[in-house]
Amino acid sequence: MIDIVLFHKEDCGLCDQVLEELEAFIRDHGLEKQACLRLMDILDNTEWYNQYSERIPVVMVNNQVVCHFFLDEPALLRALGMGSGQD
Repeated sequence: MIDIVLFHKEDCGLCDQVLEELEAFIRDHGLEKQACLRLMDILDNTEWYNQYSERIPVVMVNNQVVCHFFLDEPALLRALGMGSGQD
């Protein structure tokens, strides 16, 4: 199972945008049965807040930060082992 985590917070326009893009990415690449997308609100955990408050949204794949602020699809493809992401 591929673990994809989105660190976000409520009322964050960039977070909402990246969530929509992540959901579309998962659908477009047929990963619905292979990927688990988890949303982590940084306001729920002091450690997450301290680590990510200046960088949200943050996307992690299998415990590795892939991108922040915006969805970097080539980096996400590389993290998922789906080629170079340069296509």
